[in-house]
Amino acid sequence: MLSWLRGGKKHPSDDTNGDNGDYLTNYSSAFNYDSTYTYNTERQFRQNFNFDASDSKKPPEEVEPNQNGALMTNIVEPIFVVLSALLVFFTLPVSLFFTIKFVSSFERLIIMRLGKTRKVHGPGTVFVLPCIDKATKVDVRVSSFEIPTLHVITADRGVVELSAVVFSQIVDPLAAFCGVQNREQTMRSLAYNIIYNNLVKRMIYDLTNPTSLSNLLLKCQEQINNFCKDLGIESTKITVTQVKVMKQGENQAVGLFNTLLKSDMGSQLMNHFAPQLSAYLAESNKDATKQSNPVNVPSTDLGFSTLDADLETLIVKINRCCDSSLVDKVRKYYRIRCMDSTSGPVELDIDLSEALGWCGWTTEERRQSKRVDVHFTLQKETIFSLVNGDLSAMSAYINGLIAIDGSVTDAVPLKYLADKAKELK
Repeated sequence: MLSWLRGGKKHPSDDTNGDNGDYLTNYSSAFNYDSTYTYNTERQFRQNFNFDASDSKKPPEEVEPNQNGALMTNIVEPIFVVLSALLVFFTLPVSLFFTIKFVSSFERLIIMRLGKTRKVHGPGTVFVLPCIDKATKVDVRVSSFEIPTLHVITADRGVVELSAVVFSQIVDPLAAFCGVQNREQTMRSLAYNIIYNNLVKRMIYDLTNPTSLSNLLLKCQEQINNFCKDLGIESTKITVTQVKVMKQGENQAVGLFNTLLKSDMGSQLMNHFAPQLSAYLAESNKDATKQSNPVNVPSTDLGFSTLDADLETLIVKINRCCDSSLVDKVRKYYRIRCMDSTSGPVELDIDLSEALGWCGWTTEERRQSKRVDVHFTLQKETIFSLVNGDLSAMSAYINGLIAIDGSVTDAVPLKYLADKAKELK
């Protein structure tokens, strides 16, 4: 038996003579499960890394410059300057055409001698040594550039097309020359991103209102200047050349309410609150109907040639939506009275109670033969909004755009017809 098994508790089977203690079993593990990482918990390492508040006040250590490199530069540079000056002297007067630079009032001249920048010169006349000096003119006038057209989706889900012009000026020629290679492209990309990020956080009203838009552009200009101050460039002005609203913003509260009403949860809520809501609004609807005093125009008095062409198109569209699946979901008969038709008040029926369903003008026979579940009285624009799904029946009812005679709960299934009509767009 191995030596590491010796010692410990005696096993009965190992003691053949009764008092022999040579064969003992050790149940301890042969492996060491200590972590190889001390995590700085051992005493001998606790004081190796000690940091307190006094260390944070110490100034950073200064890196000493390379004395040998500076010495060589101080020796070599004067030699090249003397050689360049001799070259100018021996090639006079031809060398004057290459060594004299004229700097206008809106320009600055930056000279790099042997790869090192010198001070900024101008305006006036500047003497440049050939071969060792490289002169670059920097225009410090106000320049402008137009950023690419922005197509922005605003915070209220509107769509805006915006064009803007950014005016900028170089205030530090040396920093602008050494800090960035392509100044115009850098400014264009920076202005585009900053303006776009600020526009998407705003509403349609903020972008179409001159005062709000002006304050927004000032904020964008300040952000651009904060970023470009180390580059020697400053934005002086941002102007908008065109603001075109491609899509109006949505009222988020109304949009959320309409989405809720169109959902199954909304149907359950309306089934619960419909009786109380109907009783509360019944009197106001009756008063509104009395004030409007609609004139009943029997459909038999109107020839189909005199009826509204828009409503005729709507009837055709509704008939295209009718099928057995829609009838199974609705099982109601609706009558709609349009008050502002081109030929006066007219009525049309939507039968989604049996067969494949249909839609058509109300006739005297249909008045007598069919039991109508819900009567609607509304304007033509509201009819199109209901059928196209832009407006729910309950939302129109609460906003006073529609008068309902019948159960409000029975009017809710019209959302299935609106969903069908959306698919035909």
